Amino acid sequence: MATYNFNVLVKDQTETVVSGATVTVYKTDGTSAGTGTTNASGVLAAAIVLDTANNTHYIVVSKTGYTTYYSYYVVYQADTSYYVRLPSYTTTYTNISKVQSFMGLASTTFTPTSIPTDSAIANMILGNEGEIDSFLMTSYKSNTVSNEFHDLIYKAADDEGFIPIFPKYRPLRTKDSSWKIEVWDGSTYTDYITSKTESRANDYYIDYNKSIIYVKPIAYDDHYLKLTYTWGHSSVPYEIEKLCTLKTALNLVDLDDFAAKLRVGDQQLSSKRDSYLQQIKALESNLRKIRF
Repeated sequence: MATYNFNVLVKDQTETVVSGATVTVYKTDGTSAGTGTTNASGVLAAAIVLDTANNTHYIVVSKTGYTTYYSYYVVYQADTSYYVRLPSYTTTYTNISKVQSFMGLASTTFTPTSIPTDSAIANMILGNEGEIDSFLMTSYKSNTVSNEFHDLIYKAADDEGFIPIFPKYRPLRTKDSSWKIEVWDGSTYTDYITSKTESRANDYYIDYNKSIIYVKPIAYDDHYLKLTYTWGHSSVPYEIEKLCTLKTALNLVDLDDFAAKLRVGDQQLSSKRDSYLQQIKALESNLRKIRF
């Protein structure tokens, strides 16, 4: 029987090493071939010893706050190393702890190995954030828009020569290093943010209250502009947090594999579902009235 040393290098989506991730390797019969935890360098302190008598293994890499990684691995060479991308997840409108608390569940209900996993719940939350944004036609988190084109219309210029640009998405967030205000000069784009001066006395300025960008073009004939910018409200109101929490709770009620855990005393699952739906409809109605 030949043995092999198996190790991993775990990084997130930004290529930052992930420490404290649990790595478990399973044999084909489902029993563990070994387990370990990544160190500050993103690797195991000691490799897991595998053998060719059971050379197809199943790898699970997990850490709370990250999307769990699953993969089959065939041992075929000595001193093997393996790269794993373990993306972290971030939610904005609510989080797993708030969903657990709202539903009366233990703080450890959702973990990287639970059914459903914590990363699956995070994906539910992210999906509900998108639904809320679409429903209200706005957003309460930072979003980036790239290469949004606008015409520069001469007749739209004010007395000082500024042309108002109305970004498609609002409200605008404060300009940062990701922003670009690029004006076509007939042969190339000039980025006003890096090449021009921001002020009403110079080349461009931004009215954040109205979400309007004012640009003084290089010329006014057949020129156009493209924007890269961030938008979205800078804080999450309680009503948005509650709506997202309710929607995620409703998702969980509808999961057959998890339904039995959601019963509390004599309260039936159907009554919990009806309660969540009624609260969601009431919140959506009130939010639409406020928004429009």
